[in-house]
Amino acid sequence: METNVKTYDVREKMTTSTRNQIKRFLAAHAKYSKSYFWTPGASADRRRRNESKFAENVPDFDVRTSEGIVCVRTTYAESCHHCYYSCSIILSDRKKTTSLLKKMIETREEARAKVAGRTAKRKSKAAAELREALASEHYERAAVLRDRIRKMPRVKINEQSQHA
Repeated sequence: METNVKTYDVREKMTTSTRNQIKRFLAAHAKYSKSYFWTPGASADRRRRNESKFAENVPDFDVRTSEGIVCVRTTYAESCHHCYYSCSIILSDRKKTTSLLKKMIETREEARAKVAGRTAKRKSKAAAELREALASEHYERAAVLRDRIRKMPRVKINEQSQHA
């Protein structure tokens, strides 16, 4: 029985909350996928507490994309001897892997990095023209270039996008 499954819509743009939810899920998946070898709680109360804590920290969610709805469901259970984790990612009645979610995030971040790179190139080109105009004493042209640079958006470049 599914209750309180949050749906995120990324058909037009991915919001920060959607990106953060997917990143939290991927981090939890990396952590819990090796949980079979963990030691479960010593008492039944402790095991149930671990299970409920997992359910609070890693909620199920849906992502509405242009291809359909991606349903992300996870389960975590502890027995006396083992810990069991499973994850299912379903898109249009077909089972998918976590790489689908990774690609969704990477695609958005790569696009942002490209835009930031283009803006940075335009800004540096305008700055070079500004220096050249000031050196040759073309102050009217320098004022126009200075205004153009001020109107350009501020660029925040990640270390990853600098190396790409």
